[in-house]
Amino acid sequence: MKNSRLLVFIGFGALIVIGAALLLWPFLNPPQMIPPRFQEPTDLPPGAAPYPNVERLKVGDARAAYETKQAVFIDVRDKASYDRGHIPGALSLPLSELDNRLGELGKQQWIIAYCT
Repeated sequence: MKNSRLLVFIGFGALIVIGAALLLWPFLNPPQMIPPRFQEPTDLPPGAAPYPNVERLKVGDARAAYETKQAVFIDVRDKASYDRGHIPGALSLPLSELDNRLGELGKQQWIIAYCT
């Protein structure tokens, strides 16, 4: 009889601990956010894009162009940002120099510029 009460007491204690853990789990382990650079951009309403005449690519399309070497990738961030990390093979062409250096690129090349 004494052993059965002890087992019931331990069982209820275990249920309380498990219940508390299940209730607290979402607060102790929030879902990991995917960094923006790996997310598809959201569709913007017409005219809301900063450069409405520039076509935006989906990440998958840009990746396919990279893997098949169909496009030249241009990193338009400053040199220090480029040096911290960039797409392998991407050219550094900071936005502040873009107008003066566009002649370095072939007119028939598919150019994909990125800044993040």
